[in-house]
Amino acid sequence: MIAADKSHFYHIEGEFNKGFPVPKRTSQQQTITLKQIDGFSREFKKLENSEEHKTLGCWVNPLGSNVKAFQQMQTFMKNWVKQMQHSHLPAKLVRKSYYESELKSQLRYRLPIYMFTKKQCGELMKIINPTILHSHFANRNYPRTLLQAGEQYGGMNVPHTYDVMGMEKTKFLFIHLRREDTTAKLLQI
Repeated sequence: MIAADKSHFYHIEGEFNKGFPVPKRTSQQQTITLKQIDGFSREFKKLENSEEHKTLGCWVNPLGSNVKAFQQMQTFMKNWVKQMQHSHLPAKLVRKSYYESELKSQLRYRLPIYMFTKKQCGELMKIINPTILHSHFANRNYPRTLLQAGEQYGGMNVPHTYDVMGMEKTKFLFIHLRREDTTAKLLQI
């Protein structure tokens, strides 16, 4: 049995623009009706190609629009900063909250799915940098290259969100290629 209220579909038609295939933006509201074994028919609504929907905690759509996804990441980071500012945690535990337990775990779960530009990732880093620098007892004007550099270079080993996204995407690819599952076949295609 399919939960129709949780189900939807996209219909993507392509057209050529200057010799390149481009998805058309359609605005027709359509539904698909399926009759199930319990005798009832269930309707599935069609979503606009650019409309994002939330699935497993992530905002996705087939055209790669990431407005809601970016807002979600900003909200996670702002909430974490607010929690750290209003807590009386020692600096060591603030760093632990970022690196090991709370924020970075949320980022690492979602970043393999999202596709942000380096500029967008920089905007996200601007939200958390002051709190991380404060937890390292560093001035807010501390060079960002040293913040992101490894400890062997005298840095604080705080990877840029763009780098974390790249690492998580690579891990995602290799995990599925090793498993040789359906997702691996789709990634290879």
